[in-house]
Amino acid sequence: MQYIHCSVSYLVGTLLLLILTSCVSHTQRSPENESRSWQQHESNISALTQWQISGKLGVRSESSTGGSATLEWEENDDHYTIYLTGPFGRSMASIWGMPGSVSMIVPNQATLTDSSLENMIYRHTGWVVPFNMLQYWVKGMPAPGEYDDLQLNAYNRLMSLSQRGWDIMFDRYSVASDHDMPGRLRLHKGNTRVTLLIQSWSLFS
Repeated sequence: MQYIHCSVSYLVGTLLLLILTSCVSHTQRSPENESRSWQQHESNISALTQWQISGKLGVRSESSTGGSATLEWEENDDHYTIYLTGPFGRSMASIWGMPGSVSMIVPNQATLTDSSLENMIYRHTGWVVPFNMLQYWVKGMPAPGEYDDLQLNAYNRLMSLSQRGWDIMFDRYSVASDHDMPGRLRLHKGNTRVTLLIQSWSLFS
C-alpha cells in the first residue's frame, strides 16, 4: 500500500485546529432563523446541493495513519472537487468526482482513479474519513438511511447524532445566506476520531 506521507503529527494538527478556531466568524442569527423548527431547517438545508467550504481536517486513529490538512471542498449537485493542502501550503491531493467515479492527482504521481472517494483516501493516506456521509453531515443533517440518538440544541439545530457506527457532534453554528450552518464536526468511531473545522461557508442557488 502506498501512502502520502504526512510530515506533521496529529498533535500538531490538533494545535492548528485550536488556533484556527479563533478565526471562525459567527454572524448574528435573525429572529426568523431562531423561530424555524428542526423540520423547516432540515427541509431547507437538504435542498442545498451547491456549496463550498474551507477549513481544516484532522484525523487520529490508533490503528491507521493520522494527520491534518487544509481542505477546500466544493459540491455542485452530483459533482465535487476537494483540495487537500499540507504544511507550508504543500499540495497533498486534488480530487474530483461524481457517484461511482473519482480521480485524484498527487504530486509526482500519475492520476489515480477509483470508484469510491473513501477507498481512495484510505489507500493513499491511511485516513478513515466517511466522505459519502460527511457531505450530508457537514450541512448539519443526517445522511440518508437510519440513524439514532438525534439531539437538537436550543435553536433546533442538530447537536449530535449516531449513524452507521459513527457518533457525530455538531457545534459553532454561524449564518450563511440565511441558513444556520455548523462550524465544527467531531466524528468518533471505535479508535478513529475525525475533526472538521469549517472556517467559511459559501452557498449557491
